[in-house]
Amino acid sequence: MKNFVLYFLIFFCGHIAAADLFDGTKPRDYKLADPLELNTNVGGYPIWNGEGKWRLFNLARRDSTGNGPTIPIGDVGLFQTENKKFVALMWISATLAGGNAVGLANHVSVTTCSTRPILASPFGKTTV
Repeated sequence: MKNFVLYFLIFFCGHIAAADLFDGTKPRDYKLADPLELNTNVGGYPIWNGEGKWRLFNLARRDSTGNGPTIPIGDVGLFQTENKKFVALMWISATLAGGNAVGLANHVSVTTCSTRPILASPFGKTTV
């Protein structure tokens, strides 16, 4: 029983400390080059901290497009420097609606075992 309580507290406290970059569907306030906090997530999805070297340059919300109902999407732009030189860029897009996006399943509707690659672009077009 003691172990159960200990594991529960560790698990629960880890989620309390997690910082979401979006308050519901609204991006939180940030300053350019703010460091990415430990245990940060977007829409409940964890973001790799990258040894604490990632810095924020973009937080934006947009809506999905297409024939169906719109789904709120959060976009996160991160960059990394070493010795004042740019070394990496990471762009993350995630649904902010969780699993309740108007009753729709949030998934990619392609065959992932296909021999055709899936290429996603932060500029709005996905190629399958």
